[in-house]
Amino acid sequence: MNHLYISKEKLNNYPLFSQEYSVEAKIRILNEKELLKIFYVVTKEKLETLENILKYNKILNQINEFLFFKDYIIDEKTHEILGIIIDKSYEKNLFDYAKKAKFNDLIKVLKNIGETLEVLKKLKKTEKALTNFAIGDLQERNILVEEKTHQIKIIDLDSCTFYTPTLYHSKNLISLKNTLLPSNLSFKYQLNEYKLINCNFNTDIYCYLMIILKLLFNYDITTSKINIQSYFYHIENLLNQGLPKPIYESLMALFKPINNLNPYQYLEDIPYTFERKKGQNPF
Repeated sequence: MNHLYISKEKLNNYPLFSQEYSVEAKIRILNEKELLKIFYVVTKEKLETLENILKYNKILNQINEFLFFKDYIIDEKTHEILGIIIDKSYEKNLFDYAKKAKFNDLIKVLKNIGETLEVLKKLKKTEKALTNFAIGDLQERNILVEEKTHQIKIIDLDSCTFYTPTLYHSKNLISLKNTLLPSNLSFKYQLNEYKLINCNFNTDIYCYLMIILKLLFNYDITTSKINIQSYFYHIENLLNQGLPKPIYESLMALFKPINNLNPYQYLEDIPYTFERKKGQNPF
């Protein structure tokens, strides 16, 4: 690795890559192909995650859709880690892409995300080091899209986790902490009074299905306390409108005492009638 040794003051000379506010870091442009992710605070947990990414780099890079960091940014005076260097990738994230994407193109992108999760599931079975690995903060702004091919890159993977239990905060998981969940769901959604803990493959699938609900059906339950019975009612309504049964079963499974289900192979079976409702609340 070729670390970048630099002062904190000199880092400010690099232009910002995005004006969007982040609670974790600033992203600046290093050159035409690379970006600087400069953390506000580098915690012990963050350092452990970064070291594990390097330790298991060869295994993790078997998943082409993952975009991990490549080098450290180090304070030239104190030798403390200030941030990381990452490669640039596709220009548009899924949040922005979905605003103008055709329904069928959006389904292709979402299917690619699901296929990536399935590859990860299989890799976790063969690689013991990844037994407790989870993406964690799987959300629309952390997925980049190549518009012509519909290929994806999952970014912000310095927020992944290798161990459980792990304190975690995620955009698509945050509403779970405000919801009184049945005790028989604790094997997949373990909570304390502050944050979600124990991110796992079930939570990654949960995040994936939240993305599908928001982008295909304009239904967002990630912003407030979840009413599970109301949720079941809405999913039943989607079924009555023609939602394929396997996708319905995956969505219902989120709040049932079974492992979450990945419905990626059935997304292309969603009928044309839902396309006309894109951007409208179907309920």
